[in-house]
Amino acid sequence: MRKICIRSMVLGIGIGLILVATLNLIFQYKSNTLQSNADDASASSGLEASLQNMKKDMSEAGITNEDTGNNSDIIPQEDKGEDIKVSDEETGAGNDPPYEIRISRGMTSETIADLLLENDVIDNRQEFIDLAIELKMTKQFKYGIKLVPRDATLKEIIEILTKVD
Repeated sequence: MRKICIRSMVLGIGIGLILVATLNLIFQYKSNTLQSNADDASASSGLEASLQNMKKDMSEAGITNEDTGNNSDIIPQEDKGEDIKVSDEETGAGNDPPYEIRISRGMTSETIADLLLENDVIDNRQEFIDLAIELKMTKQFKYGIKLVPRDATLKEIIEILTKVD
């Protein structure tokens, strides 16, 4: 009788430890997901604050939307003489200035495709996403400002957007 009681007790403790460990993993995963969402939200709120500061500085300097254009995400890069040195290899050596694409931290391939489509950089959102999936680059996009030639193919655009500056 004593052996059965000890076995039952050890078995109960073992099962209890397994259940507690499983619950701990589940709750820890949920809290990490919530924490990463909170980090993304705080990063985007910091970005919004920076954007507001930039708009305020521009208005104080007397620069209007008509001077800068209406699109703040993609702007054709203008030739500014000594300020910007871009090689023909980087720009595609065409007459048209390249697009300046600003990718924010945390943007997905879908939001990048939407951004490119809205600004006529690409013609088909789904083709861009499908090619990114085929090339296994959906998680490889780097944030920052990227120069994309106007005549770039989808594959070239993906390569530019995933390249570390």
